[in-house]
Amino acid sequence: MASANLEVIESGGAFMIVLSGDLDIVAVPDLSARIADIARQQPGPLAFDLSQVTFMDCGSARLIVGAGQAAAGRPRRVLVGAPPLVRRLLRITGLDQLCEVSPEGRPDNSQLI
Repeated sequence: MASANLEVIESGGAFMIVLSGDLDIVAVPDLSARIADIARQQPGPLAFDLSQVTFMDCGSARLIVGAGQAAAGRPRRVLVGAPPLVRRLLRITGLDQLCEVSPEGRPDNSQLI
């Protein structure tokens, strides 16, 4: 199993959270704390690059889709590079209705606003 990793890339006031590895029950507590910290510190739009995710469970999917939702005026999450297994999980759970899901690429700033 590949451990979960998180990297933040800032571009023009928008923030891309690049996740990789296995996003499972073991990774959720650390990811939750780190993503919450990022959401508090960064008032701008958040997007997640999931192109390097090798596994995702329901808890991790809920965490990502719900990241920063409590913040007033924050737009829906943008999930890019979502591999088929992640898109399927989001579709089955209905979480795809709460975010923008793109199977390829990275969003430009117009997609984050």
